[in-house]
Amino acid sequence: MESGARNSLLLFSLVANFAFAQSSYNPPRNEFDQPDLQGYWINRVSAAFQRPQELGLKRAYTAAEAEEIIRGREAAQQQRIQPSDPDRGAPPAGELITNVADANFHPEFAKDLPLIDGEYRTSLIIDPPNGRIAPNPEFRDYYLQHFDAGYDAFDDAKLRPANERCLNSPGQVPLVIQIGPEDSKTMQILQFEDYVVLNAEYATAVRIIPLTTEENSISWPQWRGASVGRYEGGSLIVTSKNFRIEQSNRRIRTSSELEITEVFSRAGEDQLLYRFTFTDPVALQQPFTGEIPLDRMGKSEIIYESACHEGNHAVRGILAGARRGDVDAELGLSSAGTP
Repeated sequence: MESGARNSLLLFSLVANFAFAQSSYNPPRNEFDQPDLQGYWINRVSAAFQRPQELGLKRAYTAAEAEEIIRGREAAQQQRIQPSDPDRGAPPAGELITNVADANFHPEFAKDLPLIDGEYRTSLIIDPPNGRIAPNPEFRDYYLQHFDAGYDAFDDAKLRPANERCLNSPGQVPLVIQIGPEDSKTMQILQFEDYVVLNAEYATAVRIIPLTTEENSISWPQWRGASVGRYEGGSLIVTSKNFRIEQSNRRIRTSSELEITEVFSRAGEDQLLYRFTFTDPVALQQPFTGEIPLDRMGKSEIIYESACHEGNHAVRGILAGARRGDVDAELGLSSAGTP
């Protein structure tokens, strides 16, 4: 048997233990008699956020399909780390240029599929049954309203995404919407008697959440919403509302009525199951729910400060470039500055 196949089979065996443990694991309690969720956690899996339409109601891959996907990702990883051709020509006009050289030195991208309740999930979203978001086709979020009024995405700093301006993660809450290469996949959980702290690495998104059965008294819009937490059985349940409307993004367009429920449950000694539900009666035709398995990070793995500074430099350059483009257009010049 080839080493890649042996590694894949070993992975399947290890992950199967995780799936089996979910229904039987009884988490230890901390000094406050709360289920002990503390530690550093990481998402090591890769799956489509929304299920590809061609898969329909297919919620899970077979074991053979999953192994084939993992082998394909292993091959793509080997191809990605190969040296770039030093004699390659210029890219075609209009082609998207990425940080190819940097990407070659990034850690390996996640290649494993999420295995939850014995299922190799085809997407993170599991409800509705088709694994897809059902947006309200008539809803226009903060950004689309401005574009409808004639503004362009580069007309004002306030029309740039929140994460580009270093104001928040690229979604309403960390972990749900992740961006490459392999960012926003880690989280630290700290528990206290009356609070729980969720520290996501991306954008240093620290959330200090009070533990109470009462609704959060903060009624004005927050970048990460106003959250309250409570324990039920072996799980931490966090409910958040009052998000800023600028938190809407092209992946999940939301309104001021957005409410998110997150559930953190231990699934084993070194496994945590993260479940999220988005409800928005204005922007969505129905709520949607997803699940992500998290592993405890190894002793040599560290969460670093995500010192975002693009908002101090890049936004000015982005807008300046757009104004230069406006002038060129008025003068009938090409992007190269020539007629």
